[in-house]
Amino acid sequence: MKTHFQALRVGIIGCGGYAHQLIVRMRTLPRHIQLVAATSRNPNSEAALFWSDAGVKVVQTLDQLLDFAPGNLDVILNPTPINVHYQSTLSCLEAGLPVWLEKPPVPTLAELDGLVSAAEKSGLSIDVCFNSIYGQNVQRLKKELVAGRYGKVQRIRGIAGWIRDLAYFQRNDWSGKLKLGDNWVFDGTINNPLAHLVCNNLYFASSEPHALAEVKAVEAHLWHGNAIESEDTSALRIETTDGIEVISNMTLCPEETIPPTTVIDTDKATLTLADFETVKIDWHDGRSEFRPSFKENRIEMLEELSIRAQGDEPALCSLSMCRPFVQTVENAFHQVLDRSGGAIPALPSSCLETVASGASTATKIRGINAEMQSAHQAGRLMQPGALC
Repeated sequence: MKTHFQALRVGIIGCGGYAHQLIVRMRTLPRHIQLVAATSRNPNSEAALFWSDAGVKVVQTLDQLLDFAPGNLDVILNPTPINVHYQSTLSCLEAGLPVWLEKPPVPTLAELDGLVSAAEKSGLSIDVCFNSIYGQNVQRLKKELVAGRYGKVQRIRGIAGWIRDLAYFQRNDWSGKLKLGDNWVFDGTINNPLAHLVCNNLYFASSEPHALAEVKAVEAHLWHGNAIESEDTSALRIETTDGIEVISNMTLCPEETIPPTTVIDTDKATLTLADFETVKIDWHDGRSEFRPSFKENRIEMLEELSIRAQGDEPALCSLSMCRPFVQTVENAFHQVLDRSGGAIPALPSSCLETVASGASTATKIRGINAEMQSAHQAGRLMQPGALC
């Protein structure tokens, strides 16, 4: 096992928005990562000028970044919009560079299989930035589940409610969209902000150390409270090939925030992962354990990506490993679209309330928090439409 590492030279696509958040975290890891270059469509933007002044080479396009790459970059970090993940990642591979791809990886299995094939032919890797998976507590819990410390996994339940205001859905041209041009986006709870919950649940449901559970069947119910074409509220039941039921109830229209929570029911204990980071273990014999988080999981992710890129340990979240997640997302959306005449069902206005949210407004579903908590405890799919 390799024990001596050097800082990887990283180029990132973008330097504002979420890319800025990743840059800030990379700059805390000088032993692991040297941020060398970034793109900005507007070289005079505040973000571009800030990072240029900090010594980062800023270019306008991905092509210019890839032209600069030979001899200067070791890997590309790709936090581009969902609908361009496929082509931008393919361009990086064709230029001879491995990719750290922001979640969700791609919206369709066809795109996933195309990138996996391209990566195999090029001998390059694509790691997916489902940052929660890289966290120390998640990794420890996964190893314990695989080793059988808690007995057999019986069922996994997930719940989350994050408030997203109108400005969130107006921040770019793909937010809240099913499709942009000819490219699927599938933006929404299950394939963007709360995708971590779905991915984690599948990760814990697998008895293999570096895998998500294989999916046998998906039952999906998607709705929107906001005036968008995609979903902002979802109820998802997955049956794995091992017979484990995985249930997720999620919304971006809660009355109050519901922290993302995964509950794993096992033979010997109930395991709870809260906020994607902390772990509580309630043994059936009355004992309990609590494991706090000491480092943000995006920083843990960047450390692990750097180390594993230079060693011989398997990737913690490779693109090929994410196939069950993409299968679930694509199945869920097409299932609902086929059932509902090609559109995501809108919740009746009688269910909804518009409230002030900073300088913007936010949509809340009346009674949704109580319904979600009830469904979560019972291990059933919520029914927000029944609240109207």
